[in-house]
Amino acid sequence: MAGVETKGEILSYLDKVTREIDPPKTESFTTTAVASACHVSRNLASQYLNELVREGPAIKVGSRPVLFLHRRDLERYLQAKLEKNEYSSMSELLMLAGRRASRDFEQAIGSDLSLGQCVEQLKSAMQYPPHGIPVLLVGDHGTGKEYLSRLTFEYGKNAGILSKNASYISVDASRHSNAGASLERLIFGEGKIPGSVGNSHGGVVYIRRFDHLDPVSRDAILQRIRECESGAQEQGRTARFILGTSRDIDSDAVKAIARSIPIVIRLPRLSERTMEERTLLVMDFLKKEGQRAASDAAISRGALRALVASEFEDNVDGLRACITNCCANSYLNRKDDRLVIQTYNLPPDIISSLQTRVDDDQLIPGGTEDAFDSHRRVTGLFQQIVDAFHSFEDEKLSFDEFFSSAVATLKAYEDYLDFDDQNADERSASYEQVIGPIVDEVNESYGLDLTRKTARLLSHLVASQLWAGTPLTSWRLHNRVAFKSLCAELSRRYLVASSAVSQIDSKVRLALGAEMDDLVRAMLLLEICHVLSSGTKRREALGVVMCHGYSTATSIAEAANRMLHVRVFEAIDMTYEQQFSDVATPLAHLLERFSFCESMVILVDMGSLEQVLDVIPRSISSDVYVITNVSTGLALEVGSILASKECLSDNLPKVLEAASPSYRVARLSKTGEKILFCSEAGVGAAEKIRRLIQDSLPESLPVSFTTCDYNELVRDGNQSLAIEGQNVRAIVGTMNPNVTSVPFVALEDLLSQGYSDKLDAALAKYLDRSGISAFHSALLKNLTLRNVVESITILNPEMLYVEADNAIQRLSQLSGKKIDSRRRLGLYVHLCGLIERLVTNNFVDSFLGEDEFARSNPEFIAWFRAAFSEMCRRYRVEIPVSEIAYVHKMLEADGASGEVYRSNQVSFEDE
Repeated sequence: MAGVETKGEILSYLDKVTREIDPPKTESFTTTAVASACHVSRNLASQYLNELVREGPAIKVGSRPVLFLHRRDLERYLQAKLEKNEYSSMSELLMLAGRRASRDFEQAIGSDLSLGQCVEQLKSAMQYPPHGIPVLLVGDHGTGKEYLSRLTFEYGKNAGILSKNASYISVDASRHSNAGASLERLIFGEGKIPGSVGNSHGGVVYIRRFDHLDPVSRDAILQRIRECESGAQEQGRTARFILGTSRDIDSDAVKAIARSIPIVIRLPRLSERTMEERTLLVMDFLKKEGQRAASDAAISRGALRALVASEFEDNVDGLRACITNCCANSYLNRKDDRLVIQTYNLPPDIISSLQTRVDDDQLIPGGTEDAFDSHRRVTGLFQQIVDAFHSFEDEKLSFDEFFSSAVATLKAYEDYLDFDDQNADERSASYEQVIGPIVDEVNESYGLDLTRKTARLLSHLVASQLWAGTPLTSWRLHNRVAFKSLCAELSRRYLVASSAVSQIDSKVRLALGAEMDDLVRAMLLLEICHVLSSGTKRREALGVVMCHGYSTATSIAEAANRMLHVRVFEAIDMTYEQQFSDVATPLAHLLERFSFCESMVILVDMGSLEQVLDVIPRSISSDVYVITNVSTGLALEVGSILASKECLSDNLPKVLEAASPSYRVARLSKTGEKILFCSEAGVGAAEKIRRLIQDSLPESLPVSFTTCDYNELVRDGNQSLAIEGQNVRAIVGTMNPNVTSVPFVALEDLLSQGYSDKLDAALAKYLDRSGISAFHSALLKNLTLRNVVESITILNPEMLYVEADNAIQRLSQLSGKKIDSRRRLGLYVHLCGLIERLVTNNFVDSFLGEDEFARSNPEFIAWFRAAFSEMCRRYRVEIPVSEIAYVHKMLEADGASGEVYRSNQVSFEDE
């Protein structure tokens, strides 16, 4: 019972600290921190934490040190669902949760759209030698002037343009509008006072509301800025300047400033930003409110559409404030732990201008802004068609070359809709129910062979056209001329296709009340032109695939048709809930349409064969075969017979035999015993761990030490080639691949304890107790030497280690206290480095509370000097009390403080 209470206490601790998460500060999530907070041993804390990970309430991140977080709170913070219990690193967790690590300007929504030119100008100003070029940012209140100035500073640091100790300093000129001289002294300093420029250490000084200064003060400061730009300012007092103003770019004040500032950048108002940007801004602010309230955030589609379409006096800041107010209202009146913005939460002036739509009450989760990335993939495919058409217009491609390229891209888009589109919605599916019969009708009228895949393509295109909130809208507008020209070219060359598209367009307009735009018409023209150019002939055989699952039948039919290089199969998709009776009528219509075929085969995934036979129209005179357990392999076997016009009844036994399931068992011979090494950081990191262990063994053992691929172990588990049929004693690595049949030895345990019981058990068959002890000592030495070699540049690291080891053992004897492996490892590295710092006269010359330490610990100081006397004599140095106090702090630190010197431990990441 006590164990259950302790585990509950640990989970409560994770709940508390995860709710207060601050990404750069992760020390609260380590095993050591949990053990200290819950007053349990580190081993017991580790056991319970890993149990919580396996059971689901906790998430494990295999960083160094390993981190444990509360799953539900972390999901609320990220506003994303986490699919796994363990992640190799925090970057992997953030990436899979849709939170990519963005650098400087990438953090700004619209940096590649309406802010693209602004960003390029800011980059140019930052890079320009020798000290950059001053910039004037002109934009209404709330357009993001100060935000972009901070990102410019980050860009300078990331690009290596600014020094590591450079700083960003913001100054408000409006506070000195009547005292320009004081502002000048504040910015540029005077005498020994460095001012903002000096304090920035060559960084960025942003002066907001610069236009508030009187002309005389303004000109004086601009003159000093020009001196900084040219390098005329005294050494150490240069910086890059960004000025901000909210006045109109055509105002006299801005024109006067612009005469002295080479680069003037106007930031767009919120209403001038693209629909995609405004949508992403809303979703980003909503996510942040969800994080702040530690709640799942969502917004109704109607509220989202209203916010995206609204104008705000303070632009982006106004939008942010509006969303915060809406969330506060929702939080106050919520019925559960969710934070939901409904239309009624919006300000009255926004509600009054809203025109309602059918799907306005549908909720969009707050963490779905990255779903818009799929639209970039779609526009990328369409852009390929546009680019190829421009090449045709420029006579760089023949029409046949363009047409072949465009059709290939169109097929890639169709494959994307079938296999990769995660944003398919009910609206597209409902459109398909309407458009499918229209396509069938046009097939009958023009003798075409368009399939349900064409209906699905058209449904998605029409849906994306009608929903104005998709990022595809702005792209369509930008490329409308190209698609209009493409439609004209295809219509001129394919008159039948043009007529068919016109008929489809008129019927879609009649059914849905929407006229297809030029992009939809162009894609439909390409599809029909491709069917016509492939030389459609009267079919002599028909295959039908009927399957449950979203587009499963379509996928099997299309795969078989492509591999057979001839159209044999049509598809009827069924949802998981549908019964055969629900699709009986469409099947009967399909068979009726192809009643002239001499051979017919229906492939189904399950169900009663009699039900299928009952719906076959009497007008069909040929035999109809119905075969169950459809698969792509079965479709290929049947399709090849239909395509070659062979007799199906004669070949049916052969088909069933070829398509029947078979199996083989790989029985691998038992080989010698192995210990595997793996790392999520790569094979190179695993090889370092292998060398560390193997080099620490006191003798050669009849065991194979082998590196293997971490991802393969995670994916295949016990069936991995490195495991199955092999006599693997243990897996050693940085993160557990969860292979259930083999014990895992965590590198973290080796680093913190200097040994592992599981690894000892794997070696116990070959090493006796003294051999295991020798292995522990050698492992500790090798771990330490790796760190010492990295930090010592002048002295002999091996000799230093031996002398430090003797001194530490002597200190342990004199003090009567055992120094555990974890502290000893940190002390070795610290003390070896200390001797070199003393030799080079670069040591800690003061320690907070040094006098108090000397009065309270005279015995320890005497023990320390005695233990290290030989070492000090050899290198002719004297260890000051400040350094002795620091070592005492390391020895007396509890488990939570162990992290202080763990950062010195050896790194096993790929070089």
